Amino acid sequence: MAKQHQNNAAQMKSELEEPLGAFAGGMKERRKIVQNGIEKLLKTKIQQTQHVNKTRDRYEQECLKIKGYLAQGHMVMGQEERKNKAKLEKTQISVATSNTEYEHAVKALEDTTARWNREWKAAADKFQDLEEERLDFTKSSLWQFANIASTVCVSDDASCEKIRLSLEKMDVETDIITFINERGTGQEIPDPPKYINFCRGDATDTQSEASEDDNYSVAQFPRSINPAFRSSSPQPSTYESHHDPNSHLAQNLGHREPQQTPGRDSGLAARGTPHISSGVRHAWALGGSATRPLST
Repeated sequence: MAKQHQNNAAQMKSELEEPLGAFAGGMKERRKIVQNGIEKLLKTKIQQTQHVNKTRDRYEQECLKIKGYLAQGHMVMGQEERKNKAKLEKTQISVATSNTEYEHAVKALEDTTARWNREWKAAADKFQDLEEERLDFTKSSLWQFANIASTVCVSDDASCEKIRLSLEKMDVETDIITFINERGTGQEIPDPPKYINFCRGDATDTQSEASEDDNYSVAQFPRSINPAFRSSSPQPSTYESHHDPNSHLAQNLGHREPQQTPGRDSGLAARGTPHISSGVRHAWALGGSATRPLST
């Protein structure tokens, strides 16, 4: 499953991420070219519009002055009339210049406006083309992503089915028994060495040198059912033969009756050995590793 995810990630990088990066970079450059041209023309149009307004205001003010001088000419005489006439002539010359500037500004703005309308339409068409390409590319890319993602889902479902099939074959009790058979240390608990009074002659030299490895007791630890996994696992067998240490199962697991050793208290043999459940043997096999090393 992890390998398939890694392959799909590499496929997404080569078929989706890299083409998307190249497409986005190309779109940015193409949009920038069109945008710079239209913004430059817009700046020129704004400047010419401001110039037209300025020349028009100046021309309008000078025309108003001429009208005022003409009106005063009928109300003054003598020296005042000559002064008024001189101002009128001077303003008429200035009006002619302002009128020419105003006409030229209007003509230039008219040409620029016509150019602006053409290039604005071309830019709008170009931007629409870019947007259509972007939407089409995004649609294709997302479609391809959906196909890759669906492939991942199919692969994950197949992998999960393999997991389910493997889990159907898995059994907690079987795994514990297998571990006991392969790594168990047995059910014998070694006894500590007993005190020997050599001065009293409780033992001979030969007996004192004898190994006491064969002196042991049998693990008889009670074990209750673990509800943590028993709630979802099959319940253990209730047949008495399955808990009999002398049964065929117990013999296959390597459990045997305790042996009598010389010099030991015979009271141990006199006492009956209780039945040892599989849970007890499991607990000793798992916990006995602290006393004796696991066999390979």
